[in-house]
This record gives sequence, C-alpha cells and structure tokens, in this order.
Amino acid sequence: MKFLYLIITLFAVVGCKTKVRNECVAKDSIVVTYYRGHYESFDDVSFVDMKQMSDRKMTDETISLDSTLFHKFKSFIKKVSRYRLSADDARFYLKCHRDEITMGIPVYLHASQEQADKSLRYTIYQILWKTKYFNTVKEGSLKYVLLIKEFGIPDDYRYEETSSCSSKMPSKLKKIILVESNK
Repeated sequence: MKFLYLIITLFAVVGCKTKVRNECVAKDSIVVTYYRGHYESFDDVSFVDMKQMSDRKMTDETISLDSTLFHKFKSFIKKVSRYRLSADDARFYLKCHRDEITMGIPVYLHASQEQADKSLRYTIYQILWKTKYFNTVKEGSLKYVLLIKEFGIPDDYRYEETSSCSSKMPSKLKKIILVESNK
C-alpha cells in the first residue's frame, strides 16, 4: 500500500513540474500559426477562424530567438494588435500574452495600405523569415513576394515540400512557438 502512495506522489510531483515548465513557456512565448505552401489567394479566413484553428492545432516546432529579436516581435504584436493588419483575410496569426494579430498574404500589401514604413516592413519580413514561412513557398513563387523583392531571399532558405492540396485551400496549418534564447 505504501508503494502505491509513493507512485501516486511521484506522478503528482512530476506532473506539477511539467505543468509549471509549460506555463513558463506560455508566459514568455509568441505563438505563430500560418498556412503552408500557398502564397496566392484562396478563400477568406476570418480572424476568429484563424484564432480557433490555432487554439486547436498542436505545436509543430519551437524556435529560439535572440533577446533583441524576440522583444522586437513582442512589441510589434503589441503595437499592431490595436489595428490588426488584415482581420478579414487572416493567413498568418500571431499571439503574445493577450495581444494577437492576423496578417493577410501578401503581408506587404496590407502593411503598405497602413502606410507602413521600411522598419515595419522589415519586422514583418523577419517574422516570416524566422518562423520559416518563406521555406513553405516554392523558390519560383518567392520572386512574387514583395517583401522578398525588397529584402532578398534569406540565406537559410530551404524549401520544405508540403503534401498536395485542393486548389482553394492550403495543404497544412503550421504552428510555431517562438521563445527567447538564454544566450
């Protein structure tokens, strides 16, 4: 009987430590969810739909960012969350704490409509780059991405093949958690 209590106690302790570790990641992370493999348009996806899909999707990858870039992305999300770049055409969803935004693709065009300066466009480019969004677009299609025309193809670009999809909707949703590196 004591052995049973010991096992239950051990599971409770391990379970609590795991929970605390996950909560820490959630506090200091940025959730990024986007459709893979389609630069061109498909049926509209609302902000609410994209948020719900992100909430249901399991994380595919966790990416560590240096402190400067991580805080730059957090402040971008906080600043833009009041305006949402493209609430009715959500292809790219970002959330940090209670702040959340959606961006349409091509993101650059929506940013231009908001009279975005070069610094804002470069931040959007960095987000797409660091979350490996550009890797989901075939190299031949990248030449049509206006942010790529302005800032160039990232040095670490490597196309990631996606499964085939219908003509209207993209093949796969990708969810990434960005965390601040301890370096």
